[in-house]
Amino acid sequence: MIKVKLPFKCGCLNGETVWVNPLGHDTGEIRNLPFCATKYKYGDIIKFNPDTWEVLEKVADGGFTRTRVHEYTGNFFEEKAYWESKGYVVEGFAPGILGVSRRRCKRVTER
Repeated sequence: MIKVKLPFKCGCLNGETVWVNPLGHDTGEIRNLPFCATKYKYGDIIKFNPDTWEVLEKVADGGFTRTRVHEYTGNFFEEKAYWESKGYVVEGFAPGILGVSRRRCKRVTER
C-alpha cells in the first residue's frame, strides 16, 4: 500500500491523502474512505504521478457510494460491526465519528 494525495481546493485545504493498492507503475485502487475529496470514492481506480504521488485522474469508478459521515455514541467496535454487518466499508475518523460507504446497487430497468 502507498499513500497518494487527492487534490482539491476547499478553504484552507489543498487535498487529502488516501491509501492506495498499487495496480501498476502509476495506477492504483483507493483502499480507504476519502473524507473531503468528494470526487473520489473507495474502490476507485486512479492514475497518479509516481514522482509526486499526486492523483492525476480517476480511471474507473469503483462502484461505491460517496463517503457518508455518521455520528455515534457508545462503543466504536460495536458500531463498526453493526455497519459492516449491513455491507458497509467503515472507517473511524475521530471519536464518535465514522465514515461509511457501500457498494452501489445496480438499477433495474423495466422492459
